[in-house]
This record gives sequence, structure tokens and C-alpha cells, in this order.
Amino acid sequence: GADREGFSADDATAFAWAAEEALLDRLAVAAERACGATIGRPRGAIVAGSGAFLARRLADRLIVPGGKVLDLHERWGPSASSAGCAHALVVLASEGPEG
Repeated sequence: GADREGFSADDATAFAWAAEEALLDRLAVAAERACGATIGRPRGAIVAGSGAFLARRLADRLIVPGGKVLDLHERWGPSASSAGCAHALVVLASEGPEG
């Protein structure tokens, strides 16, 4: 295992950035596959909830140039942003096959 002498704070930061980039790459491939099969490249995106910081970076990769990203955390704050996610889940569930 690593210790403070063998794994510095700078090492941890570099590792975290590399992990985030790898995750974004995987999410982008999946999102591009899903969007390509249905709607094509999105013109915009809404991001919300505790993962909005990551979702925004993903949306910036996916949407058409000049497209808009609406961040509910920035617009309404963290509580309303999380509530927006919960509301969307309820709506999607009610529109599902057994809704």
C-alpha cells in the first residue's frame, strides 16, 4: 500500500483528475450511443442533483456547439436541484409501462 511518503497530496489530486476523466469518457460513450439511437446530438441539457458538477461536464461534451446547459443547482440552489431530480423520477415512473 501507499503511504504519505510514497503517495503525496499532488499524487492524490492527479489520480482523482484521471479517474474523473476516465469516468467522463465512459459516460460520454454510453450517452452518445443512447442519443445517437434516438434523438441524435442534443441541443441542450438540464443538469441537477448531487452529480450536477459531473453531468455538466458530460453535457458540455455531448450537446451541439452553441447548445445550452441549464444547471438547476446554479439557478435554484442545491435543495431545489435535488428536488428536481426526485420530481423527474416520479414523472418518469408515472409514464412507465405500469404508470
